[in-house]
Amino acid sequence: MRVEAGIRRRDLARSLSLAQARWSRIERGLLMPEPALLRELAELLGRPFDVVVRSAAYTRRRALMASPVRRGTRVVEEMTTPGRRLAAYAP
Repeated sequence: MRVEAGIRRRDLARSLSLAQARWSRIERGLLMPEPALLRELAELLGRPFDVVVRSAAYTRRRALMASPVRRGTRVVEEMTTPGRRLAAYAP
């Protein structure tokens, strides 16, 4: 969505008051952003909040599926509790 909006990663990170490295990890699905950050992102991108939340959740799931799964870790817990993460971001 950022690319479609024609916004550089650095500029978006600056607009969100985040370090570029942190935004990069969020964008790649390595971190799940807080609901307040997702709301601000939706406003900056001119997209509905629910679309941004679904996109973030999808990106996070893909990143988790690509990472090695170890028993007893947060990765396993997050992957085995469907809807728990997304429900926390509902408006």
